[in-house]
Amino acid sequence: LEFRRVLFRSGGFASAAEAMDAYERTLSSDDPERASVIWKSAVLHDKSGAIDDALSRYVRFVESESVDVPLWPEAMYRVAVCHPASGDLSAAEAGYRRLLEQLDGREDQVSEFTTRGRVGLARVLMDRGQERSIAEAESLLHQVVAGTAAALHGVVAGALLAGAAAYWLRRRRLHHWLRWWHRGGDWWRR
Repeated sequence: LEFRRVLFRSGGFASAAEAMDAYERTLSSDDPERASVIWKSAVLHDKSGAIDDALSRYVRFVESESVDVPLWPEAMYRVAVCHPASGDLSAAEAGYRRLLEQLDGREDQVSEFTTRGRVGLARVLMDRGQERSIAEAESLLHQVVAGTAAALHGVVAGALLAGAAAYWLRRRRLHHWLRWWHRGGDWWRR
């Protein structure tokens, strides 16, 4: 709550990030709120433009939390994104590869961060300019396109099934209404 007041009063993310860092120092190492505070601090540093400070907090979050935590993929993605900003392509490549390895074999292979990770890794590989790297980047981009097409196919198939279900529901309601009307028709004729 205090960091929101600081953000409002100062009008800057840097001041709010400092307040969040000060609050984190007051927490014990086993406090369940600590991971949330580290995450908020990282985001605030990121928004203030302090890439190195944001990177160190994202790394702490990734190292302290399980892969199953909902914010873990985003934090790992942000770790990988922060490295090219500082000019470290090999660390960015390692970050993207770790993200993709951790998300590999999960139910949703077309998740936002799987797709972002593949595209980011492809960009880093293409920036390197080596022939082997370019071929791997093309393969990653083909996976993104294939995954997107499969996801769209699932959406279209779902829409078609929903449309067919709505058609049969309307038809059934019409059938019931006609039966009711015919039964009532006998009453009206009397």
